[in-house]
Amino acid sequence: MPDIQHLLQENEMAYEIIKHRKPIRSAKEGAVYFGIELGQTAPIFILETENGCDFIVNILGIGEPL
Repeated sequence: MPDIQHLLQENEMAYEIIKHRKPIRSAKEGAVYFGIELGQTAPIFILETENGCDFIVNILGIGEPL
């Protein structure tokens, strides 16, 4: 995680790291965890490379312009 933080800071990117008490593996689990409606969840993409470097990307809302 420190490598990603350094990369983001070096490139002046806005980011937020959110740690949870347990892994959240689905939108349904996230809705239950946070006590919100299923439609209020926001998907993320977590990628681990061959070098072991993790990347977490927030996915924009469906149909939203980039």
